[in-house]
Amino acid sequence: MAAQVRARERQANFRAKLKAFELSKVDFTDERVGGGAYGYVLVVNVNGTRRAAKVLHESLVQAANREDNQRPGGSDHPRSLIESFENECTLLSEISHPNIVQFFGICYPRGATFPALVMELLMSNLYDYLQKNPPIPLSVKKSILIDISKGLVYLHAKGIIHRDLSAANVLLTVSLTAKIADLGMARIIADRHVAKMTMVPGNADYMPPEAIAGDEYSATYGKPIDSFSMGHIILFTITQKCPKLLGPKYFDRLSGKNEARSEIQRRDESIRSIHELLGEGHHLVKLATQCLQDNPQSRPSSVEIMLELQNHSLNQENAELRKGLSQHEDVIERLQKSNAKLTDDCQNLSISLEQANATLTQKVRESQRTNHQLQATSAELVDLQKEYHQMLEEKTTLTKQLYKQEQLLKVNKRLCYVGVYIIFITCIHYIIPLPICTATAAAPWEAYTNQAQYSARRTCPHFSHRTSTGTAAPGR
Repeated sequence: MAAQVRARERQANFRAKLKAFELSKVDFTDERVGGGAYGYVLVVNVNGTRRAAKVLHESLVQAANREDNQRPGGSDHPRSLIESFENECTLLSEISHPNIVQFFGICYPRGATFPALVMELLMSNLYDYLQKNPPIPLSVKKSILIDISKGLVYLHAKGIIHRDLSAANVLLTVSLTAKIADLGMARIIADRHVAKMTMVPGNADYMPPEAIAGDEYSATYGKPIDSFSMGHIILFTITQKCPKLLGPKYFDRLSGKNEARSEIQRRDESIRSIHELLGEGHHLVKLATQCLQDNPQSRPSSVEIMLELQNHSLNQENAELRKGLSQHEDVIERLQKSNAKLTDDCQNLSISLEQANATLTQKVRESQRTNHQLQATSAELVDLQKEYHQMLEEKTTLTKQLYKQEQLLKVNKRLCYVGVYIIFITCIHYIIPLPICTATAAAPWEAYTNQAQYSARRTCPHFSHRTSTGTAAPGR
C-alpha cells in the first residue's frame, strides 16, 4: 500500500515538473515511423502540423513505479529510462540549433500514464538511410558529418555531453541536413572536464574505454566520449562499416584478466578493413583514428573535428578544381587564344562601327538638309499651286470675257454687214444714173428699179413716193 502511495506521489511530482511543456491540442494518429525495445515513434498533429511523438512502452513505466526499482542498476534500467526522459525534456526546452532536433513539448497518449515527447517529424536516421539507399557522393557525406559536428560543438559550448551519439541517433531532413536527436542520456557537466556518470550510457560499440571501465554502475569521463563516438560515425558514414568490440575478451581485459591493448588493437579487424577500403592516407580515416584514441586527451575536441571536416571539404573542392584546371589547360589556352582573337575582332568591329556610325551621321545630316530643301520646295509648290489656281480663275474670267467679246464682234460684224449692205443699197440708189437706154432696154431696167425702190422703201424712211416714170423721189 505504501509503495502505491509513493508511486502516485512520484507520478504527481513528475507531472508537475513537466506541466510547463504540456501541449493542449494534439491529435494522435495510428501511423508509426519507428520503434524499438523501449518505445516507438508515433505521428501526431499539433495545430494542423505533423509532428513526431516519442512514446515509452507502458510496461517500462509500470516497472519503474514498482517498489523494487528504487535505484537503477544501469542505463537500460526502467527507472533510468524515465529519468532520461525527464532529462531530455528539460535539455531540449533550453537549447535551439539547426543541427539539433527541435522540441515542441509533451502530450499524453490515450490511456497512458506517462507523457510522450513531441519533436519535429523527420522520416529517417543516418544509419537506416545509408543502409537502405544507393551510395551518395562523398561531398554529401562530408556535409552530413559537418552538420553533426556543428550540433556537437553547440552542445559542448552549453556544457552538455550527449553520451549516446551514434548513426541511429542522427536524423536527416529531406534535403539531407543532419540533426542530433535522443538527448535522453545527455548530461550537463558545466565547466568540469570529467564527472562520475553511468557506465556505458549508450551503444557499447560507440563507447570509449573510460566509459566502459569503472565500478559496478559508474565511470568517470567527459566531453571526449562524444569525440570517440564521432570517430565511429565518420567511419560508418564513409564506409557503412563500424569498428566492433572484440567481445568478452575486451571486458575480461577491463577486469584485469588480459593485458591492455589500444582501442585500435582491440578493434583492429574493422579498422584494417576500413584502411584497406579507403587507403592508409585517407584524411577521414586519419581523423577517425585520432578520435578513437584510448587517451581522452589525445582525441580532438568537437571544434577541432568540425574545423578539420570543413578544411577537408574545402581542400577536396580545391583539389577537384585544380584537377579540373590541369585537365583542361589546353582548353584554357585555346580559350585564351580565342579570347585574344575575339578581342581583336571586337576592336576591328568597333572601328568599323565607328566609321559606319560617322558615315551614317553624315548621311543623316544630308538627309536632313535634303528634307529641309524638300520642305522648302514643297512650300514653293504650294505657292505655285495657289498661283496656278489664281491663273486658272483668271483664265476662266478671260475666257468668259473673250467669249463675250467674240459674241459682240459677231454682232458688230453682222451689224457691219447690215450697214455695208445698207450703204451699198443707198449707193446704188443715189450713185447709179437714170437709164437713158432705149425702149428696148426700158422694161428690164424698170423692173430692176422697181425692185430696188421696194427694197429701199423697206429699209430707208427717206423714200416717200414714187415718180411717174417709176423712179423714187426723196421726201423732203
